[in-house]
Amino acid sequence: MSRSKKKHQQSIRSDKAKGLDRREVLTQGLLLAMGPLLWSPRRLLAAENNGDNKRFLIVMHGSGGASILDSFMALSSNEVRAGGGDANQLNCYESAQLVSFSDSPLRAVNYQGTIAVLGNLKVQGAQDAFVRKYKQDMMVVTTESTSVTHATAQKRSITGNEAWSGRTIQEVVAATYGKGMPLANLLLGQGGFIEHGIDSSLPSYAKGILVSEPATWSKGLSSAYGIDNAPSEEVMSVAREIRDQMLDSPSAFYRTFKESPVLRDWVRARSDTRDLFERGKLAAGLDISSGNQNAIELMRLFPDYTWDPYEAQAILGCMALTQGTTCTITLGPSFTLVSKGGLTETRNAPIGFDFSHANHRGVQALMWSRMLSVTDRMISFLKSKEYSGGGSYWDRSLMYFATDFGRSRLRPSGADVFASGHHLNNGVLIVSPLASGNKVLGGIDPKTALTYGFDPASGRPDPGRKTEEKDLFAGLLQTMDINTSAISGAPDMRAMRRR
Repeated sequence: MSRSKKKHQQSIRSDKAKGLDRREVLTQGLLLAMGPLLWSPRRLLAAENNGDNKRFLIVMHGSGGASILDSFMALSSNEVRAGGGDANQLNCYESAQLVSFSDSPLRAVNYQGTIAVLGNLKVQGAQDAFVRKYKQDMMVVTTESTSVTHATAQKRSITGNEAWSGRTIQEVVAATYGKGMPLANLLLGQGGFIEHGIDSSLPSYAKGILVSEPATWSKGLSSAYGIDNAPSEEVMSVAREIRDQMLDSPSAFYRTFKESPVLRDWVRARSDTRDLFERGKLAAGLDISSGNQNAIELMRLFPDYTWDPYEAQAILGCMALTQGTTCTITLGPSFTLVSKGGLTETRNAPIGFDFSHANHRGVQALMWSRMLSVTDRMISFLKSKEYSGGGSYWDRSLMYFATDFGRSRLRPSGADVFASGHHLNNGVLIVSPLASGNKVLGGIDPKTALTYGFDPASGRPDPGRKTEEKDLFAGLLQTMDINTSAISGAPDMRAMRRR
């Protein structure tokens, strides 16, 4: 055997010992040699991630308590009476406000009214069109939360109450499907829904990237993008070398904290991560104003992105998913007032769903309409984009409508306008071709308007069971083909999966 061939085989064995197989060695060698010529996020990521098996998670958060009783599990007053309940004391709807479907257990609330404290804002919340369009991909799962404190409940909705060593569902998905992705876990929303988990063993690439200004954020992904007469890359390289070797290293700060994981992450981010961003031309690829085809299409779908942060989140999220730089995004309506003009043009209640404290039905209708409108447009876009492994991006996506908790069930004397408080009992919406669609898992007691659970294997309603945060967390991950053996005591939530 020649010396060069023997050396090559030794190199291959060495790489195998590091956990690399022959294909990975060849792939990495080719990328190192031809990276500047071949680079595109989608090509590289497909090579590193076996792209045909990839799944995408979209967390659509409803801050303040998105009530399932005011959407897809709404009760009619006749059902409450027939079940022995008091229709004048429970939150139930008259027939003119409620839509049922002959081929689906899902409901839709079509509510019209005004919100006096928002300048007599007129609300026309029609949910039936969304259900008719997407019911085959819609699944409602009844839930029972463990906190009615916003920040705590929000974080538990994405960690399953610390079910997987404190990892968030976004982190688990990013760790599974996001290796090699420069922005695997993109956090565009707010509150407890975008908090990091507490598992120190989480791979660095799966940590969430926080974005507060989605309309302009991408411009910061390059040191020179959009800057007239910017220094050349050669000059920038010299400046960075001086910074790293002559300024940072001898400094008292660096000598004191050089072993800090936070500092190590920062140094890595401004070198390796920055290089990955710039080689991938992410600043241009994710720039809403760049004029690329995706940006043009999305600006047509979300024309109000300049003043409505939710629409800006949707644009950036869709661009990141379909460019191949991200496998999970988190977005949702803000917890602040959003209005183009005065109160009569309000699009987002001052504290989101939690403004139900002032006007329950009007605010629920307003906020559900807002979320479903953005969701509809995002799904349409993802359906139109072909995935390299076959089908569309939507075929591999799961939307989880996370929320803090439910809302109280009582209303005074059959009132149409009333206030509500926080309640542990609720249900959540999941929209996905991967889920067991056109289904309600669990049930509702018409006498109390409280939801109850189901058998995790068969899906049969079980009034003696409650769906815990851990159960939902495990079921969502299993639906995305993720092994949940790391979750102690997690059941096989077979009923949530389409196959």
